[in-house]
Amino acid sequence: MHFLTIYTSVKICNETTTYIYTQHSTLCVPDGDVTLSLS
Repeated sequence: MHFLTIYTSVKICNETTTYIYTQHSTLCVPDGDVTLSLS
C-alpha cells in the first residue's frame, strides 16, 4: 500500500519550476510550495 503525504513548505521549489525527486518518489509543485511524497 502506498501512502500519500502532503507536506507544506518542506522543500524549496523554484517559481514555475516542477521537478520530481525520484529517490523517494517526491513530486515538488511550485504552487504554495507543496511537496507530495509517496512512501
